[in-house]
Order: sequence, then C-alpha cells, then structure tokens
Amino acid sequence: MIDAFQRTGYMCRPLLSAPQVQQLREICDTAYHETGDREMLVSRFLANPSLSALPFSEPVIDTLTLLLGFGCHLFPNFTVRSGLYADWHIDAGFKNADARDPQTTFVQCAVYLQDNDLKSGGGLDVVPGSHVLPPVTDGTTLTQRLLEQVQARHSIGNKAGDLVVWDARLLHRGTPATDAPVRLKFGIHWTVACASAAIDDFMRHLIRRSTVMRDGEVRIVPRYAEMANVQYPANYPASVVREVERWGLAVESARPA
Repeated sequence: MIDAFQRTGYMCRPLLSAPQVQQLREICDTAYHETGDREMLVSRFLANPSLSALPFSEPVIDTLTLLLGFGCHLFPNFTVRSGLYADWHIDAGFKNADARDPQTTFVQCAVYLQDNDLKSGGGLDVVPGSHVLPPVTDGTTLTQRLLEQVQARHSIGNKAGDLVVWDARLLHRGTPATDAPVRLKFGIHWTVACASAAIDDFMRHLIRRSTVMRDGEVRIVPRYAEMANVQYPANYPASVVREVERWGLAVESARPA
C-alpha cells in the first residue's frame, strides 16, 4: 500500500459497515436540512460524537501512520460537504509545493457515504502520479497542466464507507454526475500532515481563507473564520483528547497573531 500510494498519490480502503454508513448519513442529512450549509462548521462537527470520533479511530490512524509515520498532525479543518462538486484542481495551499520536500507532505482524507459511479458521482477522480510533477508557479501553468494531464484521469471506485486518502499535491476533482442525483451526496473531510511538515504555514493559510473579495467587497467565510477560535484541547471532546494522547498525535490550533 505504501509503494502504491507513493507512486499514484492516493489510496482507498474499506472502513465503515453498512449500519455505520446509514447512521452517519442520517446525522449529515439532519444537519444539512437544519442549516442549509454545504460545508459543516467545525464546531458542529466536533459536537457530534459519531463524526468527531471518525478521524481519530484506530483503523484511520493505523492507515495514516503507515503512510506518514508516527506523530501525525491534524488540523481544525474537519467538515462534512453536502452535494458539492469541484472541478479539476490542486488544493489551495499546495499549488507551489515540491514533492521532494518532506515539509510538503500533507494528505487530504475523506469518507464518502455513497458509492462512486460514473452516472451519479459520489467520490473522487484523480490523475495518478500528478503529485510528483514539478511545482506550479502561476495560474497559467496550472491551467496548462490540467489540460495536459486530465486525459490520464482515473475515477476511484469507492464504496459507501470507504476511506480515501490522497496527497494534497494531487490533481483531483469530485466525480461529476451525468444523471440527476437520486439523493444528496455526503463526504466527511479532514487534513493530516506528517511530523516534519510545515505546520504553521498551513494553519496561517487556513486562517487567511476566512475572508474573500467578492463583488468588490470583503466577505467572511464562516467555516474558515471559525477555525481561528477553535483551540485544542479546549474545544474538543474529552473522548477525542484521549485518542490523541493514546496515539501520540498532534492537533493544531491557530497561533496568536
């Protein structure tokens, strides 16, 4: 699995049982219909025992330790995305990352609560091996790379409840639906880094995303704005703190300006 991950930039493995998937779908569906938020706030994520336990569960940490080594770092970037679709991109914050530098070893994690298929979507498309291409330095270069590389795309055939992990430098997109969706799609997402990664740089990147310029005005992005106030261990459930200590993990908080 390590060799395949290093070569392709992603991996997929079974994680949840059918009853666990159904329970989480009900939780996510309730949250979405109560708030209408396409991306769940971290405070709501951490307040739900079933959601907050998932990134710190034994099979997840075993997998991440195998891929990244001991002492993984997690960030207050926990969310549930509901029916969102993003076209081909490299995740913001990693477009200039160099695969030869261990400080850029970050992964994105997702547990999808539906099967991924070419008609209804529900998971992730990737360009295998694109994480080791030379770093991107400008938007024009990125656009050209996308045009050149997406011909080699691969749709990950994840099943509901699978854990998908991909290198944050990988070209990827949400698998698009060609048919009208039968039901809302859910993905549980978070970010993890190896012990040698540039932790402070990424935290600053997350906080910078709390505002965007739109229609000539500065707008607040609630999910990222909230991250500046989420502190470990104060805002985390005691059950999560116990698992963090058990596994020798680190959970990051925003530093004072």
